[in-house]
Amino acid sequence: MKYYDLHTHSTYSDGVCSPKELLDLAKKEGLAGISITDHDSIFGLPEGIKYASQIGLELITGVEIQAYGPEILGYFIDIKSPELNALLEDNQKKKQEHLKRKIDGLIDLNIDIDFQEVSDYAKERSYHQTMIPHIAMIMVEKGYGRSIQDVFDKYLNKVKVRLETEPTRAKKVIETIRIAGGVSVLPHPWLLRTEQKDNIENYIIKLTKYGLAGIETRGSIPDNLKEESHDLIERIRVVCKKQDLVETSGSDFHGPSTHKDCFLGKPKSSEEIVKELERRRE
Repeated sequence: MKYYDLHTHSTYSDGVCSPKELLDLAKKEGLAGISITDHDSIFGLPEGIKYASQIGLELITGVEIQAYGPEILGYFIDIKSPELNALLEDNQKKKQEHLKRKIDGLIDLNIDIDFQEVSDYAKERSYHQTMIPHIAMIMVEKGYGRSIQDVFDKYLNKVKVRLETEPTRAKKVIETIRIAGGVSVLPHPWLLRTEQKDNIENYIIKLTKYGLAGIETRGSIPDNLKEESHDLIERIRVVCKKQDLVETSGSDFHGPSTHKDCFLGKPKSSEEIVKELERRRE
């Protein structure tokens, strides 16, 4: 049986491994392949596609796109799609504005940090975009928290930011992934907003009408959410069966030691799941 990790991140977003390093690690772990699903970025995929063919692994083209509320995973996408690239470019602009305003909010809380410092930090560590987790990394180094999650809980999640630009709706994201020849999956539902989790059945049905093909029901769940997530996942599985949605698995791997108990390929998806996702591209 072949297995794949369908949720990984490289230095082209907020992972610590390059695409090549991710693929080398996947081979070491005995996986048949992975999908690199960087946040609002597909720039690492050409490098990954070329290297995967050299070492005999399969790379499923992927991306994780921020929408208003959830993030949406796209698989088997055409990375040359004009519509997809336009959406990602627009999202990147929004994310930079969001990051700047988040830093302004931290400064108001007397946190010693500025945008240029975060940008330089990311570049020095070979990241190809500057993101919120890089703020957390700096804050941990400065002693504002014990871990990245600790910093998010204490500060970053409490700084609310409202942008003047219209947020990207989930419907548009799913439609754009379809136009790019891909298939859409809802990742880590345990991280959805409280109101979405409370009405998870209706929320999933709405996304399904837009074209959602699957939901990630096995992944890396934070310790503080594990207990409450058990019942949520069971409810989601019931809806998946009723709506004929594919249940997927992925580690959401960002790199060694970045997230506690998060390892490449744990959990992983079977070849049957991958084939079913590919079949649903039509």
